[in-house]
Amino acid sequence: MPRDYFPEEKVAEPRVSLAMRIAGFYSRQFEFIKRMNRHLRFSIYLFLLTTAGGIVLFLLKPSLTMRWIENFRADYLRRMPRLAGAALFFHIAINNLRVCMIDCLMGLIPFYLPAVYGLILNTTLLCLIFVAGLIRHQPVVVRFLTLILPHGIIEIPTMIFVSGFALYLSSQMTKRIFLKKPELITRTARLFEFVGREGLPDRQEALADIIRIFAAVILPLVLIAAMIEAFITPLVHRLFT
Repeated sequence: MPRDYFPEEKVAEPRVSLAMRIAGFYSRQFEFIKRMNRHLRFSIYLFLLTTAGGIVLFLLKPSLTMRWIENFRADYLRRMPRLAGAALFFHIAINNLRVCMIDCLMGLIPFYLPAVYGLILNTTLLCLIFVAGLIRHQPVVVRFLTLILPHGIIEIPTMIFVSGFALYLSSQMTKRIFLKKPELITRTARLFEFVGREGLPDRQEALADIIRIFAAVILPLVLIAAMIEAFITPLVHRLFT
């Protein structure tokens, strides 16, 4: 056939817009986050349980509570200079991003406990501040609504999300440990439901997941929360107190 002697014309691939690429990227991250559903729920339950336990503990130990809050206040004033505006925003953002990254990397450690350390610590600190205000007969409701709630609406869910993500990674690392033991993969010794599953990520793949989730979800939320805390929270506090 004559057409056999002529090269075929190359069909140009349709160009994908930047907006479509971003939408596709976030769609893939959303599918990934849906696999973390069980770990996110556990993180929420742990936050609520730690909150209730922390409040009860500090109410039962008022002297210990006041000693700890004074130590925290001295340490806070030493580490946190009196900043405002853009300087305060950058200070808060850098500090919170560092904490979130450490919490995410804790997910590379098996057996779950390091993954929830950050959530328990931060929740206990919130309980300490709240109960110390009650002991001092301060208007804790007003202080909470004006000093914590404006940025806490984003910061607290972000903290819970980071903990759930770290729990998910830690569960994958834990599963890999048991998958390396072939004696467990038997009909009578199936101690864990995940034994025998394939496709579990190694640490390198988990690091890639951390980078993607950090860039797509955690970084924007932390920056928004820091912006609210630096610029809006002081304004709300002055307006209502």
